[in-house]
Amino acid sequence: SPAAESEPWWRVAQLDRPRRSGTKSSLAGRRRMQSLTRASTRAGLGTTFILAVLCAAALAQFALLDAAETRRFTVSADAVFKRNEWYRLVSSTLLHGGPLHFGMN
Repeated sequence: SPAAESEPWWRVAQLDRPRRSGTKSSLAGRRRMQSLTRASTRAGLGTTFILAVLCAAALAQFALLDAAETRRFTVSADAVFKRNEWYRLVSSTLLHGGPLHFGMN
């Protein structure tokens, strides 16, 4: 056909495929896509919240702690197991070596 000669190969394949609008399968496909869109929006909100917490922790670290004080929150087996400083398992995940380290993450 004349249209097929001017169209790219991938578009010609789409033009040749029969359309099935109004069928149960197209309705199910639309519903599935809407469900995926809603799920990705919820995941986006969770990701945004986690990023906000990480940014707040990094800003607090850079503003309030120097290098020696930062070491109080890093993981060390001796501190965790012998001195029962279990908070280090969580706090160490929020620490960064500096603004460059934070930016690269």
